Amino acid sequence: MKRLFMVLATLTASAPGWAEDPVLKADSAPGRAATVEICSHCHSSAYIVMNSVFLSADDWRAEVLKMRTAFGASIDEKSADEISAYLGQHYGEPDSR
Repeated sequence: MKRLFMVLATLTASAPGWAEDPVLKADSAPGRAATVEICSHCHSSAYIVMNSVFLSADDWRAEVLKMRTAFGASIDEKSADEISAYLGQHYGEPDSR
């Protein structure tokens, strides 16, 4: 058990970037604060960055709706609009479909 602990401690110390949460773009942009505050209740901002290569602004709006309806995220309508607009503007890919 001690050996397993030492291996895990060594791996963790040698790769500090694994635990870091990516910083979201546009510190003062409208909707960023709501995105950080609300979305981080369930997942890291890595989810946003990871999916940004696939999702258009319309897809982000659908994702926020899915979080509210399918997953029961506690996001009021105003915050949902702010989050969707922020994600669409800063992380949405041009809709090529």
